[in-house]
Amino acid sequence: MANNIRDVRSFTDEVKTTYLNWDDIKKLEDITLDDAQLDIARDWLLIGCSIGQRAGDLMQLSKDNFLVDDNLNFIELIQQKTNTHVIVWLDDDVQKILDKYDNDFPPIFSEVLSSNLAIFNRKIKEVCRLAGINNMIEGAKMNPQTNRKEVGIYYKYELVTSYICRRSFATNRYGLVPTEYIIMRRDIRRKVSF
Repeated sequence: MANNIRDVRSFTDEVKTTYLNWDDIKKLEDITLDDAQLDIARDWLLIGCSIGQRAGDLMQLSKDNFLVDDNLNFIELIQQKTNTHVIVWLDDDVQKILDKYDNDFPPIFSEVLSSNLAIFNRKIKEVCRLAGINNMIEGAKMNPQTNRKEVGIYYKYELVTSYICRRSFATNRYGLVPTEYIIMRRDIRRKVSF
């Protein structure tokens, strides 16, 4: 009897992907937050949904990443995961947030990237809850007792993690702009995304 590990099949449950739709994003833009840390988390979340970068790349952006080309504002970075050089257009909504911080990105929560991301993940759940992003949806979240993801029906804000930035960016723009913009493969001197 031959041992063929390639013949062994596993199963997966298909879980719907959670993203912030345009109405959710509007709620985030409109909410007044008295807590400075929550306000910063909301601003990073809105920037992330507009530029579609992974949280590890997003939370390391600074003025050093700014690029102005033909009077348009961009950020330029090398994505950590793929080592890909990209240039991402900054729309007016992102520019408003940058203006709030003297044409800079919001401050970070910690100098340690893993701590920064953990704090960001906690804060954006709270921001989304306060913004009223509380419809019940199917999704999966980690059960702290079993340390396993459990599929169920949850409040949407409970399913929010930093990866929602990329999902929201791609989902909200699909069909509105050419796919190569969404997947960041358009060449305007260098790689550019909308």
